[in-house]
Amino acid sequence: MAIVTFYRGHPNPPKTTQGAHLGANAIITCNGKLLLEKRRDSDIWGMIGGGYKKTETGREAIARETYEELGLRIPKEKFTKLA
Repeated sequence: MAIVTFYRGHPNPPKTTQGAHLGANAIITCNGKLLLEKRRDSDIWGMIGGGYKKTETGREAIARETYEELGLRIPKEKFTKLA
């Protein structure tokens, strides 16, 4: 029985062994209310967000994710605070 399995260079490694990636989340408020999305896969409410693409800035990633997940087109310039 193998004690350790190495996946370096494997074409389809388990998710836990894949390299880390950057994520972007948006906190969107209107009239003092927080906008959340309800996830289909887990039926849990959460913030809007997802991973960066290699060529994106933080604001571009957040604007794209907001459109992909909610269908809202918010210009990247409207996202003013980045952590």
